[in-house]
Amino acid sequence: MFISKTKLIIAVLAMALIVPATAFATDAWPDTEDGKFYHDAVTWAKANGMTTGCDGGTNFCPDRGVTRGENITFAKRYDDLVVQPALAATNAAVDAVEADVATNTADVATNTADIADNASDIGTAPVLLWAVMDPDATINRSSGGVTAASLFTGAYEVIFPRNITNCAFTATAGVSDSVSTGDSLTTSVVGRDGNSGGVFLQVWDETGAAVDFGVHMIVACPWNQPLIIIPLAGETSIGAQDQ
Repeated sequence: MFISKTKLIIAVLAMALIVPATAFATDAWPDTEDGKFYHDAVTWAKANGMTTGCDGGTNFCPDRGVTRGENITFAKRYDDLVVQPALAATNAAVDAVEADVATNTADVATNTADIADNASDIGTAPVLLWAVMDPDATINRSSGGVTAASLFTGAYEVIFPRNITNCAFTATAGVSDSVSTGDSLTTSVVGRDGNSGGVFLQVWDETGAAVDFGVHMIVACPWNQPLIIIPLAGETSIGAQDQ
């Protein structure tokens, strides 16, 4: 079967879709002038080193037959000059993407480890609860969900919204305006009998007499302290909150 150089070049061009397009502004040879159906194909082939023309490079000879040797030479040039560079570029791009994925995977693993470490640190930190109570047992401000009641002169119960039976309590006499002090007063605190969220608090003056006075209280609990609250008989549970 006779294959002309023009037909071969057009066939090769059809396989070159992976190569960036080239703007063909001028004719490759005098016998491949603009307007010929093979003009762009031949110009592309010359620009990419696929063909050097005929008659010493002065023409393309579009209607001349192609020998078996020329045929395989065109194929080899196409592979060397077009296919292999395109594959190399593709492989390089794939390698770059794989490197980015590996880096991102390592970053995710590192971040996950950091999150786990931080969660561990947070999980083992003590839980601090606090309240500022006025002399009439009104909770002026608190860490949240704290209630109080006056039991008798100088005696109060303060209820926190979680189990505090294994926690440490401290209380200092002082009013909520942060100006007046209770330096001459003495306080004592102990867990409230019958209520795992409660503290029993008493205040005395310098003579040992019970007095109603404001108090600043802090409760420090271990992070894994149970949250269940056991109310006193006749009381309504105030409900547990998450740590």
